[in-house]
Amino acid sequence: MLDDSSPDTFYSLRALSQISIEKRKPLVLWVGAGVSCWRGFPNWKALAETFHDHFSKFNGQFDRAMATRLVESQDYPGLFQLCRDTEERRYFSLLGDSLKPRRNTPVYVRFIESLHSIEPISIITTNVDESLETSIDGITTLQRPDAARSLELLRNEEPFLIKAHGAKVSLALRYLRPVTINHWYMTRTILI
Repeated sequence: MLDDSSPDTFYSLRALSQISIEKRKPLVLWVGAGVSCWRGFPNWKALAETFHDHFSKFNGQFDRAMATRLVESQDYPGLFQLCRDTEERRYFSLLGDSLKPRRNTPVYVRFIESLHSIEPISIITTNVDESLETSIDGITTLQRPDAARSLELLRNEEPFLIKAHGAKVSLALRYLRPVTINHWYMTRTILI
């Protein structure tokens, strides 16, 4: 795992680069949601805190005590469901505002430049924003139901990106539900 707070990340990136240069075997990158933070999107914790604060401030029916317990126990799926159950319109509006497009940052630009140096690029991502796939020219984007097609693309050395969580629209409709998020969050498994 590459973590920008870990001193091993630099050396891991060097090793990854060497594998790519030598082309010893196909390379498929797992790009987690943390990369979106480099572009200014919130992580799960920040998103949950935003929802908690907003609903606490603007909805008198919101169960603040329950919400606080959910945030403190890191039960973010439960919090999102509580918000949605309390006021669905506000929930979707806040979600849309939280995931609206962001400007590139120098760190994100450098990351994308690094990805361009890997040919062919093969990525599985948990990012729900569309930043990654719109930043890489000529890449085939696959949604989770089409992931099996990636094997053919990998064999043919064609670039692809699999959206493990789908796009932000499908996230709001299908994935920000306790059963689904809790499964992914607790088990860290995405693909079946």
